[in-house]
Amino acid sequence: MSYRIRSLLVIAITMAACDDRSDAIEAAETDTAVTPEQPEPETETTPSAETAADTGEDTSLALDFQPTAGDWVVQESTILADECGLTDLVDRGEPGTILILEILSEADFEMTYTTGGEIVSCDLDAQSQAYNCEPFESIDETPSSLGLSASIPVVLTSTGQFSAEDEMTLTSTIELSCTGDDCFWVEQLLGTAFPCETTMQSQVTAE
Repeated sequence: MSYRIRSLLVIAITMAACDDRSDAIEAAETDTAVTPEQPEPETETTPSAETAADTGEDTSLALDFQPTAGDWVVQESTILADECGLTDLVDRGEPGTILILEILSEADFEMTYTTGGEIVSCDLDAQSQAYNCEPFESIDETPSSLGLSASIPVVLTSTGQFSAEDEMTLTSTIELSCTGDDCFWVEQLLGTAFPCETTMQSQVTAE
């Protein structure tokens, strides 16, 4: 609180005389003017990232749209790279392939490849709507079932981007390698060389 004080000079006049009455001392009243406190204008402030972090407030950007949960169908696909030469055997992004999306949150979802049964966990970027899925690892025991001492480790990597709540681009990369004494014969039978990878990009829409 601020105060402004004004004081008037107090004048005392004393006159003494033998036959005169003593004059009273005239005192001027002190006039004190108080200026009321002027409240400072309130200013709205936006919490900083540090403040939000301290209070636990979620400052992440909300998605412009939420991807549709349920069945998605591959409409068209393009082979971007095929080191393995096994395009005819890769069916994780061909037209007609069914994918199932389960939305876990604004930033997480699971995608199931119904062809092979792979379930991949994916992170969704709130600004770009791009997603990146954790690699899914499996073992193809087809050589063993044919009497060969070999197996084929498979790593499926999925990335992409949503352009709308019911449209997305999916890029699937399948990495193949071989373990076992008969890998030479597996390469001869398949007409390929390990390790290798095949990448396919697909346009997918929700049903």
